[in-house]
Amino acid sequence: MNIIVLIIIGIGIYFLVSGKASAGNVGKFWLGILAKGFYSVIAIGLCMAIPIPVVNVILAIYFVLQIWKSPVDL
Repeated sequence: MNIIVLIIIGIGIYFLVSGKASAGNVGKFWLGILAKGFYSVIAIGLCMAIPIPVVNVILAIYFVLQIWKSPVDL
């Protein structure tokens, strides 16, 4: 988990140093990653409330993939 956080912070610092993004864009990127993680946890929790084991796992995977495919827009 620490490695993932360091990679995300490193990507943000790279964009700031290289001039490819402003501080606002990097902030949106970090907030977007946090929001997607939060929404993924909620989606998994709601899908696991379905009493049919195979269906809840398939739905959870589908919804999490849809969340992570969406663009980060604030």
